[in-house]
Amino acid sequence: WDPKRYLPKKNEPARVEGLTTVTYDLVGRTDVYLDVPAYLCMGQGVVVIRVAVGQNGSMRKAEIDEAHTRADDCMRENALSSAQRARFDASSSAADPQRGTMTYIFLAQ
Repeated sequence: WDPKRYLPKKNEPARVEGLTTVTYDLVGRTDVYLDVPAYLCMGQGVVVIRVAVGQNGSMRKAEIDEAHTRADDCMRENALSSAQRARFDASSSAADPQRGTMTYIFLAQ
């Protein structure tokens, strides 16, 4: 009997190599820079981010859509950070800002 196997262990940070997919709903836009996070979170979940993108393609605002998000705080933070760094192509015909969503799906191992 080894007590180390049964006693509570400290929570130590660990990198989890789960898959993440990202989709976005911005009519007529293509991504110039879209960070797909390799995350530090356990489990799986879906994070929906409401975004506002300027005509020049820069991210003006990104916030979590609580009604459609099913994920823990770790996934929420990674998805929001990724969305804030996203850049899209310029479009002089797009609304200023153009509103849409980005969806991050974190898959368990």
